[in-house]
Amino acid sequence: MAKGRYITDFEKMVIRVGVANGHSDADIARFMNRSRPLVTVWRTKMEKDGSIANLPFGFVADDVAGELAKK
Repeated sequence: MAKGRYITDFEKMVIRVGVANGHSDADIARFMNRSRPLVTVWRTKMEKDGSIANLPFGFVADDVAGELAKK
């Protein structure tokens, strides 16, 4: 099985919030301690299936966005 191929729902949420706030795939990957290609693959999958815009509650998205900005 490929290493690091699957991600959690929380990691998908982090990708969504990161993309919505204009962060690069590399920034998101560093924040999650994952590879940039993995983030790019999942971002592309979520863009194709239309789920990239499914952001969590505002306060959760704001907290994650704040932590992403700190890194």
